[in-house]
Amino acid sequence: MTDRYTRRRALQVGAVGVAFGIAGCSDGSDSDDDDDEENEGTPTATPAATPTPTPPPETGPIGPIPETVTALARADADALLSGELLAELDSTPLPGIGDASTALEDIESEYGLDPEAVSTLTAFQSTRGEGQLAGVVVVADWTAEDLAGVDAPTTTYQDRTIYDGESDLALGVLGGDQYAIGQRPAVQATIDVATGEIEPDSGPVVTGLQNGPEGRARFAVGGSRIALPAGMGEGDGGFGAQLAGGFVEDISLLAGSLSADGDRRTLTLDIVATEDTAPGLAGLLSQTALVEAGLSEEQRNDENVQTLLSAFESATVSQTGDTVRWAYTAPVAEFAATVRAGAALAAGGESGTSGDGDAAQSE
Repeated sequence: MTDRYTRRRALQVGAVGVAFGIAGCSDGSDSDDDDDEENEGTPTATPAATPTPTPPPETGPIGPIPETVTALARADADALLSGELLAELDSTPLPGIGDASTALEDIESEYGLDPEAVSTLTAFQSTRGEGQLAGVVVVADWTAEDLAGVDAPTTTYQDRTIYDGESDLALGVLGGDQYAIGQRPAVQATIDVATGEIEPDSGPVVTGLQNGPEGRARFAVGGSRIALPAGMGEGDGGFGAQLAGGFVEDISLLAGSLSADGDRRTLTLDIVATEDTAPGLAGLLSQTALVEAGLSEEQRNDENVQTLLSAFESATVSQTGDTVRWAYTAPVAEFAATVRAGAALAAGGESGTSGDGDAAQSE
């Protein structure tokens, strides 16, 4: 896929800083190529524009997603295309949702396929062997005639057709109405699931997305990807220090959703810790004074920090068992500013970086 896509993917899938500065620990390395040796079978040429007929794939609870999922997002394509969810959130840093939006653009620009035929998109990041895979599975009502009109070289893998775009982006026909988009190793791994060569993932991130907050876009990030931004845990008694002192290491999953109601947007996050630490975490997130405690004067004056403190004042917090739910609702412009501020802080950004999603994430 293009440099634009891979840079966004590596950072977006892990960015969850809007909640309280906790960010997914994406290694930022588009290391899909490391998995070439993991993929069995040699792609062979097949006549151009001749889709391989295949039966519907066997899928897991979320779809033909390869193991082991570390981050996952599912979005309603109509909500993305209409701008309902992403209004004023271009290059949104919410995990995976930006990937889904970019995939819709790539479908049209790379293959000439109608993105309005897509109903749902599921963006994933998985580990397989020593490497990482990132891709998007889409459900679309494309016909055989639509596929025959794709002007791109084709190969076959596991009797499935793969279209190779002008960049290193590939589109694989999984069967039925499902397709995979991504770099070839990710597409091939998804085909392996569709053909029954490997089992679909059904681990904690998948179940976390299923059981997490409802919304037209949903995401989940595994605990191994969660850590505090550099320097946030420093100081005595501050919010970051308290998180670093016992909460972050107990967080096993962060699941969230994005929803819209008129000109207002809502971000809901379920933070799964332990039954022992969840009450303390809920208390910490409920008190803006604790969030602000321990910040230096420079930090308090930072535009991004001020934006997040304002969001904490209006957010609601509840706790059930081992799960803390943090929900934030605001008019779309204010909501967008908060999301960007959280992502900028999570990525180590400074005041003034929150106004341009790409600028804050392009390194």
